[in-house]
Amino acid sequence: MHKSNKDQNEKLRAEFTSWLTSLLQRARIDYLRRKERGVKTVSLDDVKETEIAVTDRYAFLESAFEFEEERLARAFFSLPLQRQQILTMLYVDELPPEEIARILHCSVDNIYKIKRRTLNSLRKLLNELEGTK
Repeated sequence: MHKSNKDQNEKLRAEFTSWLTSLLQRARIDYLRRKERGVKTVSLDDVKETEIAVTDRYAFLESAFEFEEERLARAFFSLPLQRQQILTMLYVDELPPEEIARILHCSVDNIYKIKRRTLNSLRKLLNELEGTK
């Protein structure tokens, strides 16, 4: 009986070691993938002032969209800037989600998730604005 208990402990130890090794290997791969996607930064001291003053292409979103309703315009502009940018790239610039993900240095799944959440937020905002009319 003592030997079978020892064998069972050895088996459990081997399974745990195998699981832990696999977990660490996946964690390393995830870390390296995230590191590859990282955004490279530049010190503002190294950038010329004329380069900083470049006009943001999304600063004038009001002219990019022709809103049929004032409610929709108010709801859209109450969204965070990143969400406005993603909707603009999807529906005005007609960029595929893969290209947007590359531009924003994030995953394609993240773009789909943000799109879904943003459209849900817009629906909610539109319903709220409908109630205040």
